[in-house]
Amino acid sequence: MIVKKEKKQKPIIPILIILIVAYIMLKVMTGVDNNGGVFSFEVLQKASDDVFKFWQPLSFTAKNIGISLIVGLFGWACYECLRLQNKKNLQENTYGSAEWQDSSAIANRKDKEIQDNIILTATEQVSKNMRKSGMNRHILIVGRPGTGKSRYFFKPNLLNATGSFVCTDPKGELLRDCGGNLVRQGYDIKVLNLDDMSASNHYNPFMYIRTIMVDEVDKETGELVKVEKIKEDDVMTLIDCIMKNTKSDQIETQTGDPFWEKAEMLFMQSLVYYMLEEYKDRPLKKNFTTILALIRLSAPDNNGRSELDGLFKEFEEKYGDEHIAVKQYKHFKVSASSPKMMSTIIMTATARLGCFNIKALADMTNDDTMELDRIGMPISEDELKKINDKSTRKSGHGKVAYFIITKPSNSTFNFIGTLMYTQMFQQIDENALRCGGSLATPLDMYMDEFRQQGQIPMFQEMLAYVRGLNVGIVICLQSLAQLKEFYKDTWENILDCCDTMILIGSNTKETNEYFSTILGKKTWYKKSSGRTFSRQGSSSQNWDVVGRELATIDELAKIEKGHCVMFIANVGAFYSPLYDLTKHPNYQYIYEPWRSDETKQWLYIHKPNEETEEKQESKMLSALKQIFGKGCEIKSDNEPLNVDTLTADGYETDDDGAILLPDDFLVGINQ
Repeated sequence: MIVKKEKKQKPIIPILIILIVAYIMLKVMTGVDNNGGVFSFEVLQKASDDVFKFWQPLSFTAKNIGISLIVGLFGWACYECLRLQNKKNLQENTYGSAEWQDSSAIANRKDKEIQDNIILTATEQVSKNMRKSGMNRHILIVGRPGTGKSRYFFKPNLLNATGSFVCTDPKGELLRDCGGNLVRQGYDIKVLNLDDMSASNHYNPFMYIRTIMVDEVDKETGELVKVEKIKEDDVMTLIDCIMKNTKSDQIETQTGDPFWEKAEMLFMQSLVYYMLEEYKDRPLKKNFTTILALIRLSAPDNNGRSELDGLFKEFEEKYGDEHIAVKQYKHFKVSASSPKMMSTIIMTATARLGCFNIKALADMTNDDTMELDRIGMPISEDELKKINDKSTRKSGHGKVAYFIITKPSNSTFNFIGTLMYTQMFQQIDENALRCGGSLATPLDMYMDEFRQQGQIPMFQEMLAYVRGLNVGIVICLQSLAQLKEFYKDTWENILDCCDTMILIGSNTKETNEYFSTILGKKTWYKKSSGRTFSRQGSSSQNWDVVGRELATIDELAKIEKGHCVMFIANVGAFYSPLYDLTKHPNYQYIYEPWRSDETKQWLYIHKPNEETEEKQESKMLSALKQIFGKGCEIKSDNEPLNVDTLTADGYETDDDGAILLPDDFLVGINQ
């Protein structure tokens, strides 16, 4: 798009031309009159010498004034002829105006210190501060396997870490190589390891169902009181995410009738609402193990009744028929009008959640050590205290790094990572509100191998929304087809949310064609020549203009290794070398497998479940606080902390003064 607005010509220019030319002619005519009416070169010379002698008298006769005005108008006519011949020439941009840019095009968008920048290429960097860069931090990277996405982009930017960040790490390579430097910088590292669950932090999705305070009338006093209630739409989102990402041939119906899926959703929602309400004071019971235990109670007897029906009847008597758990269960019972239909729905739900019967997965999801509420919180203890003092939830500092390790060869459990991402977006929204509208600490989310994440509910909407909450998301694909697989109708909207797009290499026509189109066309001069062979031979040369893509599909398929094509919104296209990791100031703190002897001190191995005396005591205190409340004063007569000698003010104790613990306390400690 070429925008050249024509300025309207002001009348002052023609008037000045007429007056100046008329004045000079009047000087000449005055000289002629003074010379007796004889026109000669001497008269012209004297008139030219006297042009700026304004004090000399002029001869204002009708003849002189008329001739001067005519000559003045003639001078203006000559000016107009020249002006009209000088047309705006768009020949060089006839077919397009695209150009390759260099680093100077975004030099003013870069901070002085490398750690304050996003490293895009060896020559281009932009500030993490969106006010400085004038662009959002969402980036799309497309590169086939082996093109160096991890080494050229993810590792340099992980070495640049200054705030909270989340990284999908399918092979565990980024955690292994960069984790040591993060620990050196004071980061707490949390890992969701779906490949080796024994080396994973624990993640319980039900711990992140948010609560809100609502006004209710107290049945005994009739007064209006504040009551804490679960945020019901969080449960809906969680169930929806599970349903979308646990589809299989065994679960999908042959008819494609949505009735079964809707009925199953009602059944699962009722169980989750029941569990969250019934065990609201017992967090160790809020997990998928409990949900599966409830499902096992749903088998109907000969009369069509089940133990689960009895539990919901007691629940209704306790909480009333307006509770959402009761409503959803009744809707489910209406939809499952026959025992066969009910069995089919229950069987499908069991198959969908059956993986949580695996001990390793159950252990990983029965409790929570992930602390997602730390995302984007202040790093400064003083600022953190101010925010925590205003909220019932007390969060830790925001200097935390989350790694999600998936198993490329087996996607069975990858939906757990999708659940985590879904709840992270909810947590980002909540933490931004707590911090005054935007996260106090910048958050970067590196979604490597984006396809393995499955379908994140409302991802396109969240991508557009979190842009203004101090969040940057990097989406990494092997081709655009992977994006279309899960987001058939909104994939282009996702691309629109990314101000920066980088192509490192692709063999697919669709991907290269898309990039070739957005790079645009450039107008080139074309020289053509011709020659005739005859008795009187002749030759000719002609110059013309033609349009050509800045980079054609075949040229993009042959991008030189170590280089990339980058497009930045409102700036243009770049062809640049990728960043050399060895040039980074923190390169000395990275682990490199090919020179392990030199760098083995920075090899990071995550062992969150390695028991130490300190960890056991911390875990015991944490479990007690979850059960008895954070305001409870917990004491012990022995060192280290001993369950048998714990006392807590205001709670039932035995004859020796020790707390009578719930049955599930020791289970939680062992986990």
